[in-house]
Amino acid sequence: MVNETQVVFGTIVCCIVLLVAIILFALSWSVLEPLEIGLNRNDFSKTIDDSQTYPGGRYFLGLGHSFVKYPRKLIIIDFSSDADEGGPALQSSTADGQAVSLEVSFHYNLNVTALPLLYKQFGEDYVTKMTNIAQSSLKNTAVKFPTEAYFSLRHDIAEMMKNDLIKHFRDAHATVQFLQLRDIGLPGRFEQRLVENVVAQQEQTKALFDKEVAIVKAQTQVIEARAQGEITEILGLAKADSLLIRENGLAQGTRLLVDVESTAYEALRKELDLSTEQLYQYLFYTRKVLNAKPSDSLLVGFGEDTRLNIGSK
Repeated sequence: MVNETQVVFGTIVCCIVLLVAIILFALSWSVLEPLEIGLNRNDFSKTIDDSQTYPGGRYFLGLGHSFVKYPRKLIIIDFSSDADEGGPALQSSTADGQAVSLEVSFHYNLNVTALPLLYKQFGEDYVTKMTNIAQSSLKNTAVKFPTEAYFSLRHDIAEMMKNDLIKHFRDAHATVQFLQLRDIGLPGRFEQRLVENVVAQQEQTKALFDKEVAIVKAQTQVIEARAQGEITEILGLAKADSLLIRENGLAQGTRLLVDVESTAYEALRKELDLSTEQLYQYLFYTRKVLNAKPSDSLLVGFGEDTRLNIGSK
């Protein structure tokens, strides 16, 4: 028969086996944060499963397996005096041998589909490798430009730096975005001389611009004077035409009125069976009557040869 000691021993063994199984089961799980992506790595052989990448979540990988984790967000490299990621400002030189200090920052993100290649190329220390690639690329671009260009062609320099970085980071399975050429440092005396040259060029450009403005202003005044003369001429012609039209209208109206009166008088003469002379006399007396004042006296029945001597008795 099984004694009590054997039962206790068996129970302890079962508990130990169960505990070990629970621990091993728990160790077989790995977790990725939402903004992480991972590769399944065999911790014994240090090889990875390049057939699959894993987004954020909890996964059962098995014992001896863990994730090589990479960020899915943008990564910053900053070369400046207050940099947290990257390093101090870059010390380089220009095409004419002048020392220059550059503060540059940019963002990049990893090519998710190429993470197995990234691991095989750099291992897990990809950040240091990317920083070294950036330093080399930026310095090589800096020496392509003369010192004066860092004041007059700053945007073009930053654009070329970005394009060169894009080419080098493409080979490292990453994409560059948002580069900023934040500051350019030159020796004090040389920088002052460049500033004076730039100011002189700006003053020359301003003088040329002022001259062009004066020319345009003078041309504008000439055009305005010509336009005003043409307007005055047009208004004069329009006024003369309007007067001519008005006089022609009045003349035509008078002629129509005379024609109407002539027609009416001829009809009246025929209606009253008068001679032309009798019609004239009729019209004459009619107008006299119409225009007479209340105090006027009209003598009727005297011939043209009648003479009246009006005076005191």
